Parts: sequence; structure tokens; C-alpha cells
Amino acid sequence: MTITYTLDVSKSRFSSFGKLLLRWRGSLWKSVYRELFFWLAMYSMLSCSYRLLLNDEQKIVFENISEFCYKYTDFIPLTFILGFFVSLVVNRWWDMFNNIGWIDNIALYIAAYIEGVEDDVRMTRRNIIRYLVLVQAMVFRDISPPIRLRFPTMNSMQEAGFLSQTDIAALDSVESPHAKYWLPIHWAMMLISKAREGGHMKNDGMVMDLYNRLREYRIGLNALCCYDWVPVPLVYTQVVFLTVRFYFLLALMGRQYITTERNLNVKSPIDLYFPVVTVIQFLFYMGWMKVAEALLNPFGSDEDDFEVNYLLDRNLQVGMTIVDGAIGSLPDQEKDQFWHDKHPTPLYSEKMADVQVNPAVGSATDIPVPENDIVMVQRTDLPSSRKSSKQQLSVGGLLKNIKNFGRRRSPIRERLTNMIITDTEKGSEFPTADKDLTRVKTLPSNLDELAQDNLDKSDPRSILTAPAKLQTMPHPKTKKEQNEEITQNLGTVFEQCEIGSGMPDQSGI
Repeated sequence: MTITYTLDVSKSRFSSFGKLLLRWRGSLWKSVYRELFFWLAMYSMLSCSYRLLLNDEQKIVFENISEFCYKYTDFIPLTFILGFFVSLVVNRWWDMFNNIGWIDNIALYIAAYIEGVEDDVRMTRRNIIRYLVLVQAMVFRDISPPIRLRFPTMNSMQEAGFLSQTDIAALDSVESPHAKYWLPIHWAMMLISKAREGGHMKNDGMVMDLYNRLREYRIGLNALCCYDWVPVPLVYTQVVFLTVRFYFLLALMGRQYITTERNLNVKSPIDLYFPVVTVIQFLFYMGWMKVAEALLNPFGSDEDDFEVNYLLDRNLQVGMTIVDGAIGSLPDQEKDQFWHDKHPTPLYSEKMADVQVNPAVGSATDIPVPENDIVMVQRTDLPSSRKSSKQQLSVGGLLKNIKNFGRRRSPIRERLTNMIITDTEKGSEFPTADKDLTRVKTLPSNLDELAQDNLDKSDPRSILTAPAKLQTMPHPKTKKEQNEEITQNLGTVFEQCEIGSGMPDQSGI
């Protein structure tokens, strides 16, 4: 029997919490009160014995045992074990509920696909529904004690109306060492095939769709059989149940209030006769375990188990109504009352008319729109190639890429050479070793080839503004030769910059 409290929590008020706590059926109090009373009785006996019956030496032994139990109760991973176990059980329970089997969808498809109001067509639709409820009753009869008590034999199912005498004879004629859950599904599929042959179904697509619906229905019931056949491993269940009980068995001694003068960890700053905090902990952990116990098999007779008897009755009634009672009940079509309304608005009751409604509107729509006209322009960001070259242009990148000079000629080097030669022919001055070398500050600092050439030359001149390894440069023989040499070196640098780090800033040349 399922205990419902949905209406009590329809509003999250303080009184709702009180209503839940005051409930008894299906509550925490009802599930743990026996274990709690037994534990409190044992705790009281030990406490009274310590305070009234034991002498000083015996009290010391009692206190040592209490210290031992208090210390080693933390060695039991109670929260960890219970959390995983309850999560596993709840997932199984929810999947069982989803596969419990509802007849509504299949009945609607049967009523729509198998057309006709003749007696044989009505009989076909009704018998398909009856066979589907029959297979559900057969499955529940083997996995649910309440259904087994309701239908102890197959003859009782005949008397209940799920089977006819002809059906029992056909069922007994099929010899099988296993359960015959598949046989009513097979009968339903044969009836669908006959309806197609008799012209009561328009096409084969409807037949295949009904077959798929029956297959899904059977798969769900088969999942229930598998859950009943293979439960949670017994070792895991035993570990959890023993863990909780042994934890509170140790707590009988470990949570005793000691009245000694010795410095013990178990000694409390106040002396209480009733273990308030331990009782609260008992309610939490024991109630948590009771949840798992109740959900392990939801097809029993506990207060939180599924209403399988109601489900069988309901499926038969609703299915028969859909495939027979509702056939031809289509109302006459007429214009609705919103016929002339472009945006129809249904009415509300007086109590709900003033209730604020929160429509589905995007959160960004609250951003104010600028009052001025919006001018749309092209994107001003640099191309991706120039962006990447800017990001990669650094001293570290230059030092890394200059290691492999002279591998290929660069278009930048060619343009630079032509530019300098043109300037030389016109008589323009290019920066040399004796004139304005402050503009070569952006040269890299590891031009090993130039440094090696400088050691072999005579009459060097110190270049204070050049990089660290370009400390000397030879005096050029002529202005043109010097410009060509510098052009060659700068072209090599720019070639490596273009390959590895991109185009350097021309303002530093």
C-alpha cells in the first residue's frame, strides 16, 4: 500500500513540515521505533549497572571498555557504505516502476489501427487487451506475494475473468519447462495479423507499429522478472545491515556517560542520563537503512510498495474502455469559442486571476535598447595571420628562430635589398657603424655569424646601442659595400622572423 503525502507538500510552508512529522503511517517513527526502544532499553541497563551496581574496580574496567568502543566506532565507514547502497537500491526501484506496465498507449493504438464495429472486430480488440493484462498478471503472480495470494492457481485467474476455459486449454497444450509469459503476447500478435488479413487494418505499417508496442510492453515485464531473479548481491546487503547494527552495538558502550576523574576521551563535560545526540544519530542512520529495506522489493505488502492489485484492475478497465467503449464516440465538430481570437486567452477562477505568471522569456531581453540609431560597421580586428604573428613576436621567439639562418630566401629580404640599393643610388644615407646605430636596437642578440666576422676584422668600432653579441663591427671600405652587407644580414633576420614569429615592427629598423 502506497502512502501518499503529495498534497501536504504542495506548498513549502512551515506547517507542511509539521504535518509530515506528525504522520505515523509510512513514517520514520513507525519504521524504527522497535529498534530504538530495544537499543534504549539495553543502554539504560548498562548505564544503571555502571552507576548503581559496580564497585570502583569494576567501574574502571567498564570505563576502559567504553573508551575502547568510543575510539573504534569511527573505524566503521557507515556513511560511505549506506550512501552507495541506498543510491543503488533507489535506482533499481525507480526502474522497476517505469517498467511496471501501463496499458493506455497500446490500447489507444489498437483502437485507432483496428477499425470496425462488428462483433468479431470488437472481440479482437477486447481479447488483445485481455491477453496483455493476462501476461502482466502472470508475471506479478510470480514476483508479488499479494498477487500470489489473490490468484493461488490458474483456475482462480479464470474465475477472475483474465482467462477463459478455451485459453486454459490452449495454455495447457503448450509444453514448456519455463514460465509461459510469452504465450499471451503470441496470441495478441496472431489476432493483429488476422485483423490485417481481414481488411480491418489499412497497411502493414500499422501491423509493425503494434508489434513494436507489444514488444516494448513485454520487455518492461521481462525487466521486472530479471530484477526479481537477480537482486542486489547478498554480500552487499549483509554488509550494510550488519554495519549499521554493529555500529550502534558498539555505541551502547561507547556513548555511555562516564563519571570518573580520569582523563578519558569518552568523558563528557556534562553528565546526562539520556543519550540525546546518539538517539538522533540512530534515527538518521537506522531510518536510512529502513529506506533501503523497503525499496529492495517494492512488490511486497509494505506500506511503500507498489499497488499491483490496483494496477491490474485499472489496466483491464481502462483498456476495455478505450478499445470498445470509446469507439465511435467522436463528438460533432464545431467552431471553438476562440475562433475569432488571434491570441486566445483562457479564463481563470477568481482565486487564480490575480496570481502572478512568470512567462518563458529570455533573461537577456531585459537589457535596455540604446536610444540612438545603431550603426552596423565592418569588423576591425586584424586578420588571423597577423594576430598570430603579433602574439608570437617576442624576444624568446626571435632567439629560437634565428638559430637556423639562411635556409631560404624571404620576399621581405628581396624588397628590403631593392629599397636600400635604390636609396644608395640616390645618395641617401643608411645607418652604419659610425652613424646613428641607435635605430638597430630591435636586432636580435645572438647573431653569431656577425660576431664571428667581427673578430677577424681590424679597426673595430664599439657599437654601444647594438645587441649584446654585436659589440664590434668593421669599418666599411665603401658606403655601398657596407650597405649591401647590412642588407644581407637584416634580410636574413627578417626571413627567420617571417618564418617563426611573423613580421617585426618596422619602426625599430
